[in-house]
Amino acid sequence: MYLYSLFTIGMMLAYLSRLFVNWRLLAGLGIFPCLVLIVGLIITPESPRWLAKMGMTKAFESSLQALRGFDTDITAEVNDIMRIVASSANRQNAFTFADLKRRRYWFPLLIGIGLLVLQQLSGINGVIPISCLGPRTAIQAH
Repeated sequence: MYLYSLFTIGMMLAYLSRLFVNWRLLAGLGIFPCLVLIVGLIITPESPRWLAKMGMTKAFESSLQALRGFDTDITAEVNDIMRIVASSANRQNAFTFADLKRRRYWFPLLIGIGLLVLQQLSGINGVIPISCLGPRTAIQAH
């Protein structure tokens, strides 16, 4: 409920901001969060567990060392992660996309996809494109 309220408040602020700011400036301001994320992608090290799972031991240890600090002893954590990765590699019960072809998963899959489609065809996604036209134009559009 809280996140839905934040979404609604954000949409309201976006539509109200167009009253005071040119749309080109708003589009330009939309680039700012993207640039912050790109910088974060560049400076964030790879996931140590993923690197260990892929067998990149040197990169795994250097990534973990960068995350924990260069003056921290990580040998116990390295051993734990390597043990967990080795034990998870021995398990053969991983779920794959081919398992979705089995008849027992058809009904839950159909329900999930149906709810996603219903969500997209109703609610806020149907209102927002018309709401920016104004009340009279929106009525005439229908």
